[in-house]
Formats: sequence, structure tokens, C-alpha cells
Amino acid sequence: MTGDPWAVYERLSQRDGSRLTPDERRLVALAAARAEVNNGGLHQYFVNSSGDLVIDAIDAARCAGVPKLEALLRRAVEILDLEDPGDRSRRQDRLIDHMDDEAFSALDEAYYALEVEVDLDQAMARLAAACEVDPGSPVTHSRR
Repeated sequence: MTGDPWAVYERLSQRDGSRLTPDERRLVALAAARAEVNNGGLHQYFVNSSGDLVIDAIDAARCAGVPKLEALLRRAVEILDLEDPGDRSRRQDRLIDHMDDEAFSALDEAYYALEVEVDLDQAMARLAAACEVDPGSPVTHSRR
């Protein structure tokens, strides 16, 4: 697969998430995490539905060879201190009732520095390479 990993993400994000392959799910999870964190930090990421995929985003960072991002997301999950960080309702309750926007401020800064230090678009491209997706077509197929 060649091309823009963001275009692949856009196509995949329009599909039913339960029908995505593991490779596709990783790409969607990583792209959604990047979009949300860059838009409003980890607090916003976890409040929104994109945070449902945090475990997949951690796996995506590992598979894409970005251990610093994997560690950062793991630390954010530790701060949340939830048995199931993918449970949106419990996650939102925890964030709204017990945490403020500053709870993740140090990790936000570390994330923004990582965006400068590491080519995360290239990491996404490595994930997209595992997905056989025509960015111009609504139909996707996985090699795996």
C-alpha cells in the first residue's frame, strides 16, 4: 500500500469498527489518537469516543515501532486508573468528576515533543502498508 495514510484512515473510519481487521483497527486507533491529542490534549482524547480505542492505539504504537508513544499512552492509561480504559461511560465519569484538564498536561507536552521528534506520519504509513485499501474506494480488503 502506498499513498497517504490519512486518506486510508479517512476511508477506514467510515466503516463499522467491528468489521475492521486488526491492522485496520490499529491504523484507525493511532490516527484518531493523534487527531484528538493534537486538537485538545489527552483529556479531550479520553472524553471523546476516540479514547475507546486506546488499547488499540497502544498496540498500534508498538507495531509501528514507536516505543515512546506506546509508553506515553500506557502512562496516560495508568493515570486514568480504570480497569477498562475502553469503557467510555466510566472513563468520562472519571475524567469529568475526578480529573481536570491539567491531569495530563505533562504527558501532553511530551506528546507534542514526540510529534516533532518522530515522524508519526511515517509510523502511520507502516501501519497503512498492512492494509490493502484504495483511498478512492469505499470498499476495503485486508491482506490478513
